[in-house]
Amino acid sequence: MDLLENENVENRHPWEIARVRIVSELIRNQNLEPCRWVDLGAGDQYVYEQLKHLGFFYLIDKQFERLSTTENSVMLHDLDGVDFSKVRGVLLLDVLEHVQDDEKFFSDLLKKADTGTIFFITVPAHQFLFSKHDQFLKHFRRYNNRTLKRILGGNKSSIVKCHYFFFSLFFVRALQKIMGMSESHKINAWKFSDSHIITKIIISILLLDYNACRLLSLIGINLPGLSMVSVVTKTS
Repeated sequence: MDLLENENVENRHPWEIARVRIVSELIRNQNLEPCRWVDLGAGDQYVYEQLKHLGFFYLIDKQFERLSTTENSVMLHDLDGVDFSKVRGVLLLDVLEHVQDDEKFFSDLLKKADTGTIFFITVPAHQFLFSKHDQFLKHFRRYNNRTLKRILGGNKSSIVKCHYFFFSLFFVRALQKIMGMSESHKINAWKFSDSHIITKIIISILLLDYNACRLLSLIGINLPGLSMVSVVTKTS
């Protein structure tokens, strides 16, 4: 969770739980465990807590108030302390939209990474859905298939996967936008615990949603979604 939203968090939103499960599955498919990781925009470290069994993590966030080191992680404000020669996986989960020059940012990150490093990336999708929530989180933009591939593709990288997901949430947000309905600025407003039946049902729906979007993308059918996911490999 973004530290801007990490205030009096009692329950994790189904969107956040489903997203980390999706990323975990993508990692398993790449056979990267255990290894060294960079988690850029680590926020409140929820993702790290769910994935820390995968190896050692460099947790990067300029908003960290206190820095600490454990046997399995080190907290940093920037990338200066990262030994990229040992890193095999990089997490950029809803990070690029916070960067004004996202193309230069990713290009510079590729230069630091060793050949074979795999990047796992999520971003918010569809600029017409840009909302007060995006403004609150200090987003510069949302993405579509063309704009994200332009940033991630190049002569030093190969895009393994890139598609929309959370088709169901796309229509909820689109309806809110069309109807001028208000929305909660924070995902920490979720009322139900992880074990509550409502939370479990919604997580299951979102995971089914993701898999439907994934399978359809394999045959060239790209359903719109609230978010996008991409897996990118550094090739040279």
